[in-house]
Amino acid sequence: MANWEQFGTYKKVTLTIKEGGAMRKMLSALMQKLRTLSDRFIDWFWARRGWFTFTTSERSLKELCLGPHWWDNQPFANQPGEVRKLRLNISAVPNSFNKTWAEQQKLLKRGEFVPTVRDLVEGLITYQKTRKRIPVGYWVRTGSVFLPRDRISVRFSSGGVDVYYALSDIRGSRLGLLVAQKST
Repeated sequence: MANWEQFGTYKKVTLTIKEGGAMRKMLSALMQKLRTLSDRFIDWFWARRGWFTFTTSERSLKELCLGPHWWDNQPFANQPGEVRKLRLNISAVPNSFNKTWAEQQKLLKRGEFVPTVRDLVEGLITYQKTRKRIPVGYWVRTGSVFLPRDRISVRFSSGGVDVYYALSDIRGSRLGLLVAQKST
């Protein structure tokens, strides 16, 4: 049974599929293939970005992001930055999506580390100001910890920077890893 609704020049189609039917199995297999292609596209898209060098400031995360936020009184939000040069890879580590924190750690190369939430946010803001374009909608873990089993994650969205937390042992198809290196 199909239900048609008119939206401007586009039509939205809603299909009702009987439980266990052949069409349902075919659509399920198609959706799985699309998820796999989506994950590969994410890896390819992020891998095309590259390294970006910037100088961090002494401002805390709370000072970098105008609030209020749920995390304003958390220790990681109020730690001052350290003035230094960092190289931030704006692309996610290849194949880092849909992996746990422990699995992502194995992908780090010599000299790379996972930046703190403060350094990552400052780097993303600086990158956006100078390059004007940054991928949106993907979460990346940081080196900052919220609770013993939770890692702080960051997403750059159309509304700005989103900061949240995720269990270290959780996998997410939109949860990857960015890395940094100390720069001289």
